[in-house]
Amino acid sequence: EWVGIHTLTLLARAHAELGDPLSAARIIEDNQSRRLRPAGTRITSEELLGWAARFDLGLVTFAVGADSTMVVWVDASGRAGASSRPLGRRSLEGAVRRLREAVVAGDLARAEVLGQEIGAALLPVELRDHLISAGSGARALFLLHGPLEALPMSLLGVDGSWIDDLLIPLVLPGLPLGEAAEPLVANTPWTLMGSPLGSEERVPLLPGAALELAQLGRLHPDANLLTGTAFVRPALVAAMESGRPLHLATHLVPAPGCSEGRLAPVGLLLSGGDVLCPEQILSWAPRLPLVVLAACETAGGRTIDAEGSHGVARAFLEAGTRNLLVTLWPISDSAAQAFALAYHESLETGIGPARAAQEARKHLRSLGHGPQDWAAFRAMGRE
Repeated sequence: EWVGIHTLTLLARAHAELGDPLSAARIIEDNQSRRLRPAGTRITSEELLGWAARFDLGLVTFAVGADSTMVVWVDASGRAGASSRPLGRRSLEGAVRRLREAVVAGDLARAEVLGQEIGAALLPVELRDHLISAGSGARALFLLHGPLEALPMSLLGVDGSWIDDLLIPLVLPGLPLGEAAEPLVANTPWTLMGSPLGSEERVPLLPGAALELAQLGRLHPDANLLTGTAFVRPALVAAMESGRPLHLATHLVPAPGCSEGRLAPVGLLLSGGDVLCPEQILSWAPRLPLVVLAACETAGGRTIDAEGSHGVARAFLEAGTRNLLVTLWPISDSAAQAFALAYHESLETGIGPARAAQEARKHLRSLGHGPQDWAAFRAMGRE
C-alpha cells in the first residue's frame, strides 16, 4: 500500500509540474475513493469540477507519499493549483499524533503551536490566501487521506488563526459517486435513539445520553423518540429505512463478533447488550439526509491506507447517507449534551450541517470548553 501511494504521489506531482493540477487532483481521488463509488467507475475532470462548484472555496485533496505530500486544490470556478510539500508519511503521522495528544490532554498552548506548525508546513501560501479570501461563512471540502484522516481540521493553523475561525470545514475520505439521500430540509421530523439499558440491571448505561435525548425531544416535539427498552435492533432498522434524519446517542464498543469483513470490529451498543456491527449497517443501506453518531470516536475505524478508516461512519457513507456528524475522540457528557442541543438548534434555523457544527463548536467555546471537547466534532458529507 505504501509503495502504491508513494507512486500515486509521484504521478500527481508529475501532472502538476506539467501544468495540469486538475489532472493531479483527479488522479488522487480516482485512486483513493474506490470504495465510495460503484465498481469500475472512474472520476472524471467534469465530476471533480462539479464537486468543487458545490462549495464556496472548492475542494482540497492530498496524497501522502514516503517523503513528500501533494496538496491540490480546485476552487469553485474550476481554477486549480498544486504544491509538493516536504512532509513524508512518518513525519506527518507523528505531527498529527502529537497534536491530538496535546488537545486531549487539554494543553491548549501546545495544541495552538502544533496546529500552526502543521498548517504552515502542509498548506502553501497560495492555498492559505485562497482559504481566507471569502470570510468565515465560506465552506471548503477537505478530502483527507492517509495520516491526515485523523487530523482535527478545526485546529489546523492558518496564519495565526484556527481554520475553524476562518471558514467552514467539511471533510470526506474521498469522493462518493453513488446515489445519496436528498439534502436535509429544515423542520423535517427526526428519529432520536439511544440510552441503552443493561441486560441485567435494566437501568440506563449512559445517563448523559438519556439527558441529551430528552433535551432534543423537547426541541423536536414531532420526533420519534426511542430510548431504553425501545432502543432495540428492529426499531433501529426501521429508523434506517425511514429516510428521516437520525440522532444516535450510545456507546461505540469493541465487538469481536463484528470481525468479519473489512470494517472495524466495533459496534453500536443497543439495549440488552445487543451490538449493531458496521457491516450490518452497510447491508441495510441507510440513505438518510443526516446521521449524528453521538458516541466516542465514531470517525475512526480499521485503516486501509489507500481507502481510509473503515468503521461505523464509513458504513453510513458508503450506503448513501448524505451527511454525518462524528467524533474524533472521547468527550465529556456535559460537552456532548451542550453540543447536541446547539447543533440541532442551528439546524432548525435552516443552515447546513457543516455550518451548524461550526456554530455548535463556537457555542462550546463560549461556555468555556477547551478544544478537547469542541474540536472532537467533525462534519462529514456532501451537504
